[in-house]
Amino acid sequence: MLGKEWGNHLNKRILIAVVLIVVVVAAVFGGLQFFKPSGPERLRIGYMAAATYALVWVAYEKGYFEEEGLDVALYQYDNVGDLATALSKGEIDGCPLTAVAAAAFAEKAKLLVVAGNSTHGTGLACRPEDAAKLKTLKDLDGKKLATVLYVPGDIVLRYKLKQEEVNVDLLVLFTAADALTSLKKGNVDAALLWEPFVSLAEEEGLTVFLWDKDIYDITYPCCLQVFREKYARSHPDAVVKYLRALLKAQKFCEEHPKEAAALAAKYLPMVPEEIVYKSVFYVDPRLGRTRNPLDVNLYMDDLVKFVEMMRELSVLSPRASQRFLQRVDVSFLSKAMSS
Repeated sequence: MLGKEWGNHLNKRILIAVVLIVVVVAAVFGGLQFFKPSGPERLRIGYMAAATYALVWVAYEKGYFEEEGLDVALYQYDNVGDLATALSKGEIDGCPLTAVAAAAFAEKAKLLVVAGNSTHGTGLACRPEDAAKLKTLKDLDGKKLATVLYVPGDIVLRYKLKQEEVNVDLLVLFTAADALTSLKKGNVDAALLWEPFVSLAEEEGLTVFLWDKDIYDITYPCCLQVFREKYARSHPDAVVKYLRALLKAQKFCEEHPKEAAALAAKYLPMVPEEIVYKSVFYVDPRLGRTRNPLDVNLYMDDLVKFVEMMRELSVLSPRASQRFLQRVDVSFLSKAMSS
């Protein structure tokens, strides 16, 4: 009887010991998993073959994303519509997106504007034989004009054409390359282009008769840094780190424009490096600034004015305009600039 009781007691002690060992092992391995470095945070960023995306390229090439602990993968898209759709579908987490597309897709795609990327960047080009007849917007009356969908410069142009009661026959295309081709083929009298296609048109012997500054001298947004709201809210630190890397890239571009142009030119293989330099790094004395300034800052007063222009052109409804501005969150940029 005593032996049986002793055996039961021993079995209980063994069972308790086994349980304790399991608990300790689980705790140790759990702790190791807890303290195990998670590695760089993965971030998918979209872009187009346009000079205005240079900040992303420079940050990538200079290793600024890695310095911030980010593993950034870059994905190229052919046009603004494809880029916005990719963001909407969750194929990418964020991207620089034209202000027009950002406003058009913001509510439906649940996007969040977290910073600026670039300003200005468009010009009107014509064939040299027509340059003497095209000096002002009024001279475009009755002419055929190629423009590009979702381009901020297109909004500025249409707004001023409406204000000055200038009637034009608009040919709306998806890319600046298409607009430039239409101009060279003689299908249109003039074309609204964005960089690097403005500088490229100039290089090919066409005349840039009006810059955006000549049309309407405001600091309008070219592209904005946007993220899917779900990603930004669940990964706020990653967004801040991303913006911090872009701020480093902006500083590098300002201090080393030639080297920055060489890095950016890798992503524009069909465009000469000198054209890339002229597009976003060269300070044009006629404009008193670069042609397509790279700037992470977000100029809210000018953004509000730009949204009002879209509303007046019926590109955005009053409700959509309000909803878009509610999707601007400067807190990420503020943290990036102060850290």
